[in-house]
Amino acid sequence: MKHTFWKWSLALSLSLGLVGLSAAELEDGPLVGGLKDLKQLNQKLVGMSERCSEATVALFSLGGGGSGSGVVVSKEGLILTAAHVVESLNGEVVVMFPDGTRKKGEILGGEFDRDAAMVRITEEGEYPFVELAEDGTLQRNQWCVALGHPGGFDPGRTPPVRLGRVLAVGNFIESDCAVVGGDSGGPLFDVEGRLIGIHSNIGATLSQNRHVPLSVYREHWDMMLEGKRQGSRFASKPQGDPDRPVMGVQLGEPGPKGGVRVMGVMEGSPAEKAGLKEGDVIMAFAGKKVRDRDGLMAVAGKLDAGKKVRLMYEREGKRRRAELKLVRMAELMGGGASKDEPAEKKDEPAGKKKEATKREAPKLDLEQLLRQAMKDGGDLKLTREQLEALGGPEEMAKSIREMMEKMGPEELKKLAEQAPSIELQDPFFTSVMSALEPVVSKADRSTVTVLVDGKPVALGTVVSEDGWILTKSEETLEGELDVRLGDESYEASVVQRFPRRDLVLLSIDAASLKPVRWVKDEDKLRLGTLLTSPSADGEAMGVGVISVKKRALADIGFLGIRSEKVDDGIRVAEVVPKSSAAKSGIKAGDVIVKLEGEAVGDPLEFSNHVRGLRAGDVMELEIERDGDRESVSVELGSRPEGPTSDRFRRMNEMAGPLSSRSSGYPLVIQHDMPLLPEQCGGPVLNLRGECIGINVSRAGRVKTLAIPSSDILELLEQAESAAPEVDEDDLKAVRELIKEVQENLSELQERLEELESR
Repeated sequence: MKHTFWKWSLALSLSLGLVGLSAAELEDGPLVGGLKDLKQLNQKLVGMSERCSEATVALFSLGGGGSGSGVVVSKEGLILTAAHVVESLNGEVVVMFPDGTRKKGEILGGEFDRDAAMVRITEEGEYPFVELAEDGTLQRNQWCVALGHPGGFDPGRTPPVRLGRVLAVGNFIESDCAVVGGDSGGPLFDVEGRLIGIHSNIGATLSQNRHVPLSVYREHWDMMLEGKRQGSRFASKPQGDPDRPVMGVQLGEPGPKGGVRVMGVMEGSPAEKAGLKEGDVIMAFAGKKVRDRDGLMAVAGKLDAGKKVRLMYEREGKRRRAELKLVRMAELMGGGASKDEPAEKKDEPAGKKKEATKREAPKLDLEQLLRQAMKDGGDLKLTREQLEALGGPEEMAKSIREMMEKMGPEELKKLAEQAPSIELQDPFFTSVMSALEPVVSKADRSTVTVLVDGKPVALGTVVSEDGWILTKSEETLEGELDVRLGDESYEASVVQRFPRRDLVLLSIDAASLKPVRWVKDEDKLRLGTLLTSPSADGEAMGVGVISVKKRALADIGFLGIRSEKVDDGIRVAEVVPKSSAAKSGIKAGDVIVKLEGEAVGDPLEFSNHVRGLRAGDVMELEIERDGDRESVSVELGSRPEGPTSDRFRRMNEMAGPLSSRSSGYPLVIQHDMPLLPEQCGGPVLNLRGECIGINVSRAGRVKTLAIPSSDILELLEQAESAAPEVDEDDLKAVRELIKEVQENLSELQERLEELESR
């Protein structure tokens, strides 16, 4: 399985993920036998996606706080979700179905050490619900599907569908079904549409997505139904002091010899800088022996943020030491340690110094392997066992960063030009890619590489036999344009730009090109439809599904506030910088009491009203500030590119670089294939090899956007009607005339130089 290190972010992109290194062993599922198997999978995915989507709800409260997802598991309205989701809800719980149906709910109980909780709809009725899978049936590489409400409820979209596979099962199910903020509490399904887990937390790479197993809910079912709660690991309220000193770890059960096991490490935290990893067992902290989680927290609670502490922990039977500096919880949750701070001292094993040299050996081995691969100009091939021996993808990324820090400018330039791809030899992924070969072969020589001043910036899609190619526009605004097709390169000229869609139509002087075959009935494309995208080399770049059907992302009105319900209206809790609200003088703490002269409803009704307006529309508000009321006219702006929350933006970016533009398109199809920004511009294919659209944006951790084929065909019709018809003989005559003029100019230049030299 081939993966490429994203050169500048150095995050390992795993199209279908890696096996969790510390997870319990699972029986391997069957390999994909061919295209027939994928077609059968496609039928199952299409069959379950819309049905399961109907039961995937958003949870939030009118009193502000957080929000999340959940899934209905009974016709009476019982909902499974994550404990940290219910802990973030303040006041009355609102349950929102994808079709906009809104119901009141109540929080029941939870197992807060395992991140499991229940919510119940309090209004009588019969609700769409899903079936629960049996325990103990999961296999490694088993296909799975994630749904949820990433970024919060959006009335303009159904819960995005994402495809992946089960990687490991332990305290959590680990999968490469990519989830992100807002998905928490949402469902993980098998391809039959049976619930197998609930989204809990994520790591830095796309293969680090953790879900609460159903066995946890079954074990504590009666207790949670009775409204009882136990545990505290995922309980934020008792630990909510923003000044509390933290090191950035999730703590679990005691280790076999005492201490407390690390269940997760936050990116950018003091713990990560000190080298702590999931699975380590902390044995001593700040000079005190650690017996369990509560004991460690009691010691840490007596310290101040900013204090450096030493700790001892066990990893793979060996004791190690580390030093870290505690930080305020608010600082960590607001973005972790400053990038300008020096790295904390790395861990070193307790005891003999020579063991430290042994620990560094994998990095030295990796450096040698990479340099040799660069020298040979080939790929670095790793087995799963070799990857584990090197510490996994995160350790590899750190090693490459350290290697780059030691390089000079010339070496860095060479790395940028010759960086080898990392090939993980994974039989399952190989079987998937082999099954896709008949699909991408139908678009053979229909995908090209677009270069600006000799540097690849995007892929392109061949759309006509006589040299027309569609590609990204923003990446091609300046510089000399060339197109590489196979072993041939062609100068390219711009025919027409389509800025609203971030596309440009190029022309090259090449005949008998092979244009893509367009899908015949785009409107019949359904949620969950399997997709792939070919590279310029004719290989499948991955596999994914239609996550959200065709919808508009342009001109949706945006005010730029987060609000909460109060008695007289809605209170502004937060204002997005540089938004329409900020420009109009609205501040946090203001209370909006009237909208268009009428009493304002709750935050959800207000938000839906804004979404029904377009950029440029004017809203008339009446706000109250310090007991005084005033009228405010607000001209709505366009929704900004990318997430508006810093935390949500960080979660989206930590799996790799995003495109500079992620919204504002008249129509898009959303899918879940994780492409690099420079891999956009190429076609998206269904299993028949038909083009359903052109990729234009890697817009987030869980989404890639494509302009649908129907919109593309309209653009091409416009371009054809605008292009004047040119006779080939006339064109040849013009070229000969230009050549003659150039020769005459050359002769004149020579005569001028001769005269000047006299």
